[in-house]
Amino acid sequence: MIKIMSSDTAPDAAENLAEGLWELWRVWRRRSHPARRGEVTAEQYFLLRRLERCGPLPVSTLARELGVTSATVTVATRRLEAAGFVCRTRGSEDQRIVTVALAPQGAEAVRRWARQRRQALVELLAPLGAEDRVALARMLATVLVAGGGERGGGEGS
Repeated sequence: MIKIMSSDTAPDAAENLAEGLWELWRVWRRRSHPARRGEVTAEQYFLLRRLERCGPLPVSTLARELGVTSATVTVATRRLEAAGFVCRTRGSEDQRIVTVALAPQGAEAVRRWARQRRQALVELLAPLGAEDRVALARMLATVLVAGGGERGGGEGS
């Protein structure tokens, strides 16, 4: 639980706030992540998100970008293909090269999960009054700009 400090100069104020933010992130992730709900594994989720961002990719590229072996990606994509989330195609010139693309069902699942994750965060923030929401938005903008982030509109993993 985050402790409310009467002064931002208290020695533990920043540490306490950081712990509170971590706890918010954990609660949000527990409520919203498709892997936590048993829809896909965490690895499959990240693989699908990578395909959504980059478009069709060879298995070797997916493996490199996800930091796993090609065999791991092959197993994951076969399972995702069986579930209708991805399409796997062999190269016309080199049959050893397999390219993976999001199937329409996979693209819709990724969009649905993004909506569900955003909605879970909206629900977590619902107890805040209008003034608190405005103040939090200002503080987040300040922190994100200082941290080199976007204006705060990015989607979490």
